[in-house]
Amino acid sequence: MKAWIDDRWRIKGNLPSPSDGKGLRWRVVWMDPNTRLEKSKSFKKRAGAGGAEEFSTKVENDMRAGVYLAPEHGQKTFDVLSRAYLDSKVRIKGSTRDRAERELKTWILPQWGTRPIGEIKRLEVEEWVGMLLNGTAPHRYRDGSEKVAGALAANSIKHLITFVSGAFQYAMGHDYILKNPASGVELPKPVEKSKVYLGFKEVEDLADAVYNVDENGSDRALVLFLAYTGARIGEALALTVGSVNVDTRRALISQTWTTENGRAVFGTPKTGKSRTVPLHDFLIDALKPLIVDQPDDAYLFRAPRGGPLDPNNWRTRVWTKALDGTDFKKRDITPHSLRHTAASMAISAGADVKVVQTMLGHASATETLDTYGHLWPDKLDEVTDAVGDKRTRALSQFGS
Repeated sequence: MKAWIDDRWRIKGNLPSPSDGKGLRWRVVWMDPNTRLEKSKSFKKRAGAGGAEEFSTKVENDMRAGVYLAPEHGQKTFDVLSRAYLDSKVRIKGSTRDRAERELKTWILPQWGTRPIGEIKRLEVEEWVGMLLNGTAPHRYRDGSEKVAGALAANSIKHLITFVSGAFQYAMGHDYILKNPASGVELPKPVEKSKVYLGFKEVEDLADAVYNVDENGSDRALVLFLAYTGARIGEALALTVGSVNVDTRRALISQTWTTENGRAVFGTPKTGKSRTVPLHDFLIDALKPLIVDQPDDAYLFRAPRGGPLDPNNWRTRVWTKALDGTDFKKRDITPHSLRHTAASMAISAGADVKVVQTMLGHASATETLDTYGHLWPDKLDEVTDAVGDKRTRALSQFGS
């Protein structure tokens, strides 16, 4: 495990070599312990900081400690690394990949793209977080120009750091770098946006407002479906007539609207799993006119010509117009607010956490509790009194 230094300008007997006076004079040579191939790197000076001796000593020490990394690996630019990392993510959904591509182009690469990954330090990543938070980070616009943009929200910063940290972790796994400079970087605490829950009468009023835009019963039924099943808007608009079983009062959610390469396409639900949602009798009554005389592969909520409804198009064409000038707009009600409403109604009706998790398609009960745990009533006193009563009855049998 030894590195040695060659003088490129001299040969045996201290005679000038053919390379005398040309290029860098001092060359460090060593055997790569991983590939068993000879490698070298040249320097302008032999001694001192940044010289051949310093580099030779580092190479030898790293090989002895078992932490040797090929120097050229740390010279990979973050741009090259990030592309390889993103290509390795074969399981992510198209919409997730599209978002990562946007964040790379607009925020990450303007800051790190040309930097060698082995030279990026933790302090720099921490400083970038501060720049993103105060609005001084570089940003690339669609026309290719780069300049600072506004401050980012805490959740957006978390998304960026998650990707950057993931890329560095990928680099560690391939022995490009020894440490992840983004690991454990402190992030700003997100400001939790208050969820809005509608009451039964408010849901009806909202459904009526949506209906009045085009007097389309399908739009009204869609609002009721979202508010009482907890389906996401993309999931609801991907339903077919064959997905609805009026006899069992269930709807099968097996696909959703998503994006891939910037195009709207159908994909699997968020967790990658299908689920069934319950249908109330009044909801079935609202859906029946959309089902009658329609083939199973027809979309349940259809565009005027029978094709699928694009979520973004529907929001613009119907939802925004329906809320214009209403209290719903002032309260920032969105289609996703109806998902929260469905959860709150189910909980108030006595549904436990597993039922709500199943209905909403959450990956775990923990996610459900983290999101809606505050809606379950505090039954601590009720449980305490019940245990006390049982104790009293049990001990009374023994005359205590």
